[in-house]
Parts: sequence; C-alpha cells; structure tokens
Amino acid sequence: MGQLYSTFFLVFRLENFYIMSDFVLPVFIKSKDVPRSGDRRPTVLEVCLAAERTSGSGSVLGAQEIHGLWRIYPATKAARTQLLIEGVTLRQTSLSLFDNNPFILKDSSGEEKPSTKLWIDDIPISSADSEIELALKKMGCELRSEIKQERARDADNKLTRFLTGRRFVFITTPPTPLIKTVKINIFSARLFHKEQKMEKKTPICSNCLEEGHHKSACKKDVVCQTCRKPGHKKGDKNCSLSATKDADQIVQASTSQETQQPFMKKPVSTALKTHNRGRPTDRGQSTLDATFSRSRSETPKRRHSSDKSDDRLPEKLAKRLTELADENRVSEAGDVSEES
Repeated sequence: MGQLYSTFFLVFRLENFYIMSDFVLPVFIKSKDVPRSGDRRPTVLEVCLAAERTSGSGSVLGAQEIHGLWRIYPATKAARTQLLIEGVTLRQTSLSLFDNNPFILKDSSGEEKPSTKLWIDDIPISSADSEIELALKKMGCELRSEIKQERARDADNKLTRFLTGRRFVFITTPPTPLIKTVKINIFSARLFHKEQKMEKKTPICSNCLEEGHHKSACKKDVVCQTCRKPGHKKGDKNCSLSATKDADQIVQASTSQETQQPFMKKPVSTALKTHNRGRPTDRGQSTLDATFSRSRSETPKRRHSSDKSDDRLPEKLAKRLTELADENRVSEAGDVSEES
C-alpha cells in the first residue's frame, strides 16, 4: 500500500512538472467588460465554461480575477490561439480577449511602465467618476484602470455593500509625486499614492548650511546662521548681527542717556502754585480749583476700550467752569483798575 502511494505521488509530481514546463501564457479580460447580473459577479466556473465553449472541453486549466482583470489559463497553445481569435460569450455578451496584460503599458523602447494605486478622498459619493477622471487627466495622470468605489468591511474584515466614499484607480507612476490636494468641481479632494511618502527632501547641514549632507558628515568650517559668515556660531559676540551684541548696545545707550539727561523742570501744577503763591486767591479762583479737583477725583483712572462714553466733561460742569473763569477774569480786571 505504501509503495502504491509513493508511485502515485511520483506520477503526480511528474505530471505537475510537465504541466509547468509546458505552461501556456494566459489570456486576459477586463473585469469592467464582463456583464453582471445585478450585484452578482461572474464566478470562476462561469468564466471557464464560457472559454471552453470556444476552445473545446478540457482546454482550460482555470481562471482568476486579480485587480480588475480576469486571467484565463488555456491548457495548450492551440486553445490560446483559438480564444484570441474567436473570443468568448459570457452572459449573452461577446467579449474580446487580450494577448497581454492591458494594464501593463510599455514605452517606445519597450520598457514596461510601472503603475501605482491612487486613492481619492473627500469627494461625495454622488459625484460622478467622470469628473474625477477629467481632473486627473488635466494633472497629467495616465489612467490604467477604471475608478473604483471602496466598500466598508465588517468585523470579520469581509467586504459589505456599503460605500465609504473613498475611490481608487491605477495610474502610471508619475515622474514626480502628485500634489496632495486638488480641486474637483467645488470640492477639495485629497490624493494619496505610496510614492508621496517615498519623496525625500534634500538634507541641509546645520554646521556649514550647505545642502547634500548632514552635520555628522560635515568637514567644513562652522557658518553662523544669523549673518551667514564662517568662523563663528549663532549667538557669538563676534557676529555682526548678534542679538546679544545688539542688546548690550541698547543697554549701554539707555544707561548713557540716563546719566546725561538734565534734571526735569518742575511740573506745571507746581509751577502754577509757585507763581500764584504771592497773590491773594479770590473766591472765584478757589471755587474753580475746588471744582476742577473734584471733577478729576470723580473721573475714573482707567477706561475700557469697550466704553464708548464721551471723554469730555459733562455739559453743565463745563458751563459752570466757563462762568467761574469769566468771574475770575472780571475780578482780576477790577483789582488792576483799583491799583492804577
């Protein structure tokens, strides 16, 4: 029994090796070209049976869908050729097959163009894919697939029928990373692809302030970050633009001004008192001084910016002060006339 099992396993391995050694390249169908029955996508069995209706029974090894592309694996090169010539009929729809992966583009030299997955976010679900496609093409993007809506996943990480609003599309990898925000209709959409993270900024040395290396690998003289001159660091007293030096100069200047400043004259109020010291004060003058002093004491020292009241004295008080000033002038005129 054991010998029979070993023989069977050896034959299976030989047959498997034979199949892999004579492996035939697949043919391709875009998933968007395959018709759907409601929300039901075509199964592997449906695709394989549709292909065998063209190339004959037993002529297809299998099929699989990867990233929006169906791959059909013929068993022989003859079956592959027949599929490419006649195509397949799936769900009463005739479909043409591709000889090569349609999502892999090549440039004029025959080199393959790499692709990347672009995510589009912050766009309402109600917005049409055509608006997003137009905006991306204006940016110079070369789309390699149709725009897809992301679906939410449940607690078991399985896809549900609910949309998240995020969309994705495969594009040819741009020579420089795309900007992260773009205007689509009236909305500001956020764009993300992996090459945006890979973008590296040119390093700047904090020692010599030149680009292309870091301080740990720098062999040049230190350069001041303030005046951009070599030979000293930022904050050094030898710096022509040093903040410390400027501060010292300001302190010295203010000190010299204080020592050289002449004595201030007496305040106006003191001078008035000295001037009027030898003259007799009359009733009107004393009343005027008392009223003015009282008005100053009643006036608040600080006023808020929100206080919109008039800064002038009340109308009655101003009128009273004018009357007292007139009486004072009349009294002084009488004194002068009596002396003369």
